[in-house]
Amino acid sequence: MELVRRQNSMFLKEGPAFFPLNRAASLDHLLQLSLADLRSFLETTDRTRAITHISPAKPIESQEVWAAGVTYERSRDARMLEAVSADPYERVYGAERPEIFLKATPGRVR
Repeated sequence: MELVRRQNSMFLKEGPAFFPLNRAASLDHLLQLSLADLRSFLETTDRTRAITHISPAKPIESQEVWAAGVTYERSRDARMLEAVSADPYERVYGAERPEIFLKATPGRVR
């Protein structure tokens, strides 16, 4: 089961079929629900009107996009060479937990 966004509509995907969610359902709204409320909402989705293909849109609305700091060694080495001091990069790449990086604001996601 997946949630898929197309333009201003949300769909529940089960197998090859897409089922439109209530028109009031936006990704922003769904992300604010508790897990129990989200499950309840999805269980009430009308599964009689299946669509077999849609072209998905970017999977965000007002959310920023963040990423955990996992990168290729080659990229790490290049960043360290470009930096005035390699020390910040040594700390980031050698840390026990990954760094979190802002990748894009909602309007810049493609």
